[in-house]
Amino acid sequence: MNRFKLYAFLCVVICVSSCKETSNTRKGEKVISYDSLSVDTIQLGQLENTSYVGFSGICEDSLYFFDSVLCYYYKVGTDGTIGNKKMGLGHGPGEIPTRVEGVSYSPETKLLFAAGSTYDGYTYDERTNSVKRLNMKAPNWEDPFRSPGSYSTWDEYIQVSYKNNVFFNILNEEKQFMLSEENMEKSAIIMKYDTETGDMTTLGNFSKFMLENQNRVRHLPHIYFDVALDGTFYVTFQADASIYHFDEDFNPIANFGFEGRDMDTDYSESTTGVESFGKAYEADMNKVGFYTWLKHVNDYTFRSYRKSGTAERDGLQIYDKKYNLIADLDVPRGLKVTGYIAPYYVSQIVSDEDNQTLSFYRFKIDE
Repeated sequence: MNRFKLYAFLCVVICVSSCKETSNTRKGEKVISYDSLSVDTIQLGQLENTSYVGFSGICEDSLYFFDSVLCYYYKVGTDGTIGNKKMGLGHGPGEIPTRVEGVSYSPETKLLFAAGSTYDGYTYDERTNSVKRLNMKAPNWEDPFRSPGSYSTWDEYIQVSYKNNVFFNILNEEKQFMLSEENMEKSAIIMKYDTETGDMTTLGNFSKFMLENQNRVRHLPHIYFDVALDGTFYVTFQADASIYHFDEDFNPIANFGFEGRDMDTDYSESTTGVESFGKAYEADMNKVGFYTWLKHVNDYTFRSYRKSGTAERDGLQIYDKKYNLIADLDVPRGLKVTGYIAPYYVSQIVSDEDNQTLSFYRFKIDE
């Protein structure tokens, strides 16, 4: 499960393929109800020990920060207060023996799952302060587009837990140099890992928009997704204005969504050649706007986006349960909603390594 870094990723050809979309699944209107949000910036107190590099999310009624280098796990209150340090890097009880690539918490099992780098995973049970190692089964099937063994993970790794399953975004490593239409149509986008059996299953495809516009967006191929409490999937792509809703078996329910305000979408053209791809990437990374995050919380779907490389503020879209766009707002750069802790919606924890600070954003939505 080698993790691809984007600078190395420039040396491969991006494969994009088509979701199963039907014309009658398009839903949602613009019904703007909010023209502003009052966003608080909350700085965390001093951590006992941290590298300032890690992952964050929601665990019951708290935020958490997991240090990806030292494997320390901290609970964080909505006022920035920090709980006791737990876990750590090592071989003792309650410790993880390796640096991890991602973490996620399952409210159903009350377990934190940490992904290793070599098909290893670890569950942490805070109730017993115990760590259990799990092994992932990634077989190589005859069909390389469905075979779990054909896939690696992205440099921008997204991981979500739901019940006993863990989901993460994937890249077809085996077929990365092939330029056939078959490759563009069939590559999967998400891996499902069953923590009880070890089985892995590939899910989904790239959107029709990504396929039809591949010469404009192949250098902006990232996938963002979430799994709702009912087990359905919400998916968006870095350069695709639509959001796709799928059932538990990845059958389409609806697609919805509108382009963010004031986005620079003048993307560079490229071919499948490595040099052309690299030039498009270099030209656009500090210039254009694109979508950066997706989270479904309560009855809302939140999508963050960058307006451009020079914009001082990011955009945040909020969609209601009927897929209507009810807000499209300017927010601080880097704000990515991660969950709800009454009465606040809270963002991921943002790390400033230069100033050695950790902070997050919180806001309320008046019903």
